[in-house]
Parts: sequence; C-alpha cells; structure tokens
Amino acid sequence: SNSYWSELPMSEVNKAEGIDFKGKGSDYFRIWIVNTFLSIATFGLYSAWAKVRRRNYFYSVSELAGSSFRYTANPLMILRSRGIVAALLVFHNLSQLVNPLLPMGIVALVLAFLPFLMVSSMRFTAHNSRYRNISFNFKRSYGQAFGCYTNFIFLFLTAALSFLLLSQFGEQLAAQVNNPKLLETIILSGFGGMVLLYILSVPFYSWRTSKWMMENLSWGNTPFAFKTSVGSFYSAYCFLFLKVIAFLGLLAFVCSEAITTFG
Repeated sequence: SNSYWSELPMSEVNKAEGIDFKGKGSDYFRIWIVNTFLSIATFGLYSAWAKVRRRNYFYSVSELAGSSFRYTANPLMILRSRGIVAALLVFHNLSQLVNPLLPMGIVALVLAFLPFLMVSSMRFTAHNSRYRNISFNFKRSYGQAFGCYTNFIFLFLTAALSFLLLSQFGEQLAAQVNNPKLLETIILSGFGGMVLLYILSVPFYSWRTSKWMMENLSWGNTPFAFKTSVGSFYSAYCFLFLKVIAFLGLLAFVCSEAITTFG
C-alpha cells in the first residue's frame, strides 16, 4: 500500500473521497430470494454461500475513487464455524440432562472467550476484504476487546444486581407499611431506571466499540483513524430515539382514531 500512495501526486493523496453506492433494490432482491430459497431447501447449509454472495454484491457496488471492493472468504470456512456454534448449542441443551449447573458453566466459558471470538471475526472479515487487490488487516487487540466487552458486562451485572436489591428492599418496605402498591411502584421505578441507564450508556459503548474497531483496522500498511466524538453518537441516538417516539405516537393516534371510528 505504501508503494501505491507513493505513486500518487500529493493533491490526490490529500483529496477526500466518499464511497459511491451503486446498488439497486431489484438486483439485490434477486440475490436475496435465491439465497433464501436455497438456504431453506438445504436446511441452512447454503447460508454460508449466501453470506458470501450477499457481501460480494454489496462490496462490488460500493466504489471508492473509482474502484470497488471484493470479498474473498471461503464459504466452507464460514460453514465450519457455524457448525461449531450449532454443535455447541446442542451440547449446551443436552448438558442439563447430565447436570443442571453444566449449561451455566458452558455459558461462562463462552463469555470468557468472547473477546477472542470478536477479534478473530474481525480479522477474518478484514483479511477477506480487498480494495485494489490489497487486503485489509485487523490487529490482535485482545486486551482492548476485553476492555470493551467487560465494561458492558459490568454495567449489565451492576444494573441487574441493583434491580434485585431494590426489589427485595421494596418487598420488605411494602410489607412493613402494608401497602402492596408500593412494591409495584418501586419495581417499576427500578426497572425504568435500569432501562434509562442502558439507554444513556449504549451510545458511549457503541462509540468505544467503533473506535476500537477502526483504530485497529488497516488497509495494507495504511492504518485507519477514528475522529468521531462521543457527542456525535449521542446526537445520532437521540435523533433515532425521537423518531421512534414520534412513530409510536403517530401509530397510537391512528389506532385510537380507528377504534373511535369503527369501534
């Protein structure tokens, strides 16, 4: 990649380029319908080839500076990985017949290896993605992946434990004052607080994960940079949240009007 950039004039190197997407809905629909039919007909075995075909289409219709991307993954490797996951799920479901605690151990083991799986998946996708015959690379950043992953899990466990303790406290308080509705109010408030905590934290973790992925990605020897602020993620999520609220409000209004008119 360094030799490629050295052959370009400085004006071309510093020129900003955007990705030009030239896909058509009709073209993708034909790919989608064939992939769906063959995946069903082969009981999911064709899904690996369907993934490669789908991603190849999106890569081929995405152009940057006049050149498109290519996806070169071997479907058999994807199928093998999915077979391992399927076998693990079967083993997980059957393990409870041996010992009820064994499934929990399997889940804990999978969670412990999740950062390694995340990095391996990113490395596989990057290595099989090519632009101008140069493949992308992804660093073995297991420590950073573990940090992104464990922080989110820690937040989940903290919220779940807080909700559990709040429920127990509410149950004792409601019994003391002989007010069953108080327990209901405390539980709903705790659940609402937990949901609010997740809503407020999701943009940050999305930003941190994106930063981790982009800063460990490179095209050949040329590293990527990530300069998007966390505030931009919060703005985007806030706008999305307002759109969902507006849609739900409109849907509720239409339903109420329909009930009033035809009810």
